[in-house]
Amino acid sequence: MKERLIARYGFDERSIRHLVSAEATREAMIEGVGWLTSGTARGDTCVFSYSGHGSVMPDKDGDEEDGADECLCPVDFRTAGKIADDELAAMYANVAPGCRLTLIMDCCHAGDIQKASTPVLGYRHLDPSREELDAISAATMKYRADRDAFVAPLLARYRGTSAAERELLVKEAYLRFGESRVKPVVIVRKERSVLVAACPPKLLSAEAVIDGKPQGVLTSHLLAAMEQLGPGASAQAVFETTARLIARAHFLPAPRLEGRPENLALPLF
Repeated sequence: MKERLIARYGFDERSIRHLVSAEATREAMIEGVGWLTSGTARGDTCVFSYSGHGSVMPDKDGDEEDGADECLCPVDFRTAGKIADDELAAMYANVAPGCRLTLIMDCCHAGDIQKASTPVLGYRHLDPSREELDAISAATMKYRADRDAFVAPLLARYRGTSAAERELLVKEAYLRFGESRVKPVVIVRKERSVLVAACPPKLLSAEAVIDGKPQGVLTSHLLAAMEQLGPGASAQAVFETTARLIARAHFLPAPRLEGRPENLALPLF
């Protein structure tokens, strides 16, 4: 990815930080993302490409219905801790208005991938501990209790309505509750960024032997699409080509692309 950004897209090597294996500690990763997103100005392009393990951890602030935050796993996560999506979102929010932020997440809980015809080395997922699973379950129960408490007074105003009407009201109330739990930094991040994810949230991605060496499935095929289309191609076009290449290689399911339509129509970088 580093070589492709320099040779094909004109990035300055001095503007790239590269953490591999033992270098990718929690401290170094957080410092790196902070460096990437701070001091930006309108017209800048920021890229955060991650290829490694993803997992889940207990949600601490009540904004996740399933009680779990998605997270990245630094090499020292067992002693230093994982990096939650909430932490990343707070750093992404530092990106200046008019600055492009492209996120490439080649890990589990960016999404899911099943076994394929190419030999799969393993899922890019680390299971939560028993304590974390218990905490996730407790967070889920609290979220649902808070949601019911939010919805109850709203429904009390509509007693006597039909079952169909009540079902619609419940869905609308649940939606309002979910919106009330979304943090402003998450909204800002979505407005400013494009996300290319290996797979849907909550599920697993994989690495496999491709061209004789172990690689992340998303990164491998994304690089091929970038080379095929060139630097002027839109994020949408690069993603669609990547998805076709992954499908032809019989990896399932397809990756995900997130971003506002006007951002997806711009070049990926």
